[in-house]
Amino acid sequence: MAHWHGLAKLRMHTDVTLELLSQVTISFGTRIRAFQEKTCAAFSTHELEREQAARLRRQDKVKKAAAGTNSNAQKGKKATAETVSNALKGMKATTKTNSLPHKSSSGRQPKQFNLKTYKYHALGDYCSTIRRFGTTDSYSTQPVGLF
Repeated sequence: MAHWHGLAKLRMHTDVTLELLSQVTISFGTRIRAFQEKTCAAFSTHELEREQAARLRRQDKVKKAAAGTNSNAQKGKKATAETVSNALKGMKATTKTNSLPHKSSSGRQPKQFNLKTYKYHALGDYCSTIRRFGTTDSYSTQPVGLF
């Protein structure tokens, strides 16, 4: 990982360094998948206490929003679309399924190493992006205003 990071953060690339970055990216991808399949499968991991606390806060917020929606409906008032939307978003976040069996909602949930995130997905695009646009220090995404 350090070798890949060092190559990716170079400020000036040549064809040789870009080819090396491409090879190291392929090697890193192979090794990280092997790590996930072999090493991570050998260990039982659970969410951190702060992750558990955040999950419980989200669940409480959804329950309160749902209770507020029910009480508003009983009083003849309509719940705002935003309240309902936020409650549904919270429910989706807390009801994601995992291949491991879940403990009770108050216990620490099993947690697995996840390669299906954007940062791992984007690794393969670094080399072609550097070839096309240059290194990230050579351009800016800040809008330019005309004064």
